[in-house]
Amino acid sequence: MKEKRAFPRVSMLAPLFVRPLSSAAPDECFCRLNEQGFDDYLKRSLYKKINISGSGIVLNSDVSYAPGSFLEVQFMLDDAYPGIIALCIEVLRVDMRPGGYLVAGRFAGMDDKVQKLIVNFISEREHRVRGRKTANPAV
Repeated sequence: MKEKRAFPRVSMLAPLFVRPLSSAAPDECFCRLNEQGFDDYLKRSLYKKINISGSGIVLNSDVSYAPGSFLEVQFMLDDAYPGIIALCIEVLRVDMRPGGYLVAGRFAGMDDKVQKLIVNFISEREHRVRGRKTANPAV
C-alpha cells in the first residue's frame, strides 16, 4: 500500500508545552524559532512522546481539546536544533486512550524555514536509525 502522507513522520521524546489559544483563527497563527534556547518553564517540562511530520503533530494529553480549536505547542528537536520551536496547531482529531487523550493536529501559519528544519531533522534521524540497524542487524 502506497503512503498517502505528504511528509514522513517520526516518533520521539521531547520537552513539550501545550496551551489552548482562546480566539485563534488560521490567519492569527504564528510560527517562531527561539535560537537562544528554552525559557525556564520549558526547561523544566517533562519529556513527552510526540509524533511529528512537516505538516503536523500527534501528542498525548491529559486534556481533551475540541476538533477545530487551536493550540500553541512548544518543543525541541533534540540536539539537531537546540532552540525552541513554537507553533500553532489546529486540532483535527482527539482519541481517548488509557490515561488521557491522543491529539492530532495540523500546523497552521508555519513558515518554510521551520518546515524545512523539521523535515531535515526527520530525514537525518531516519538515516541515523537505518545506519544503526545496518551496523547491528539484531536491533
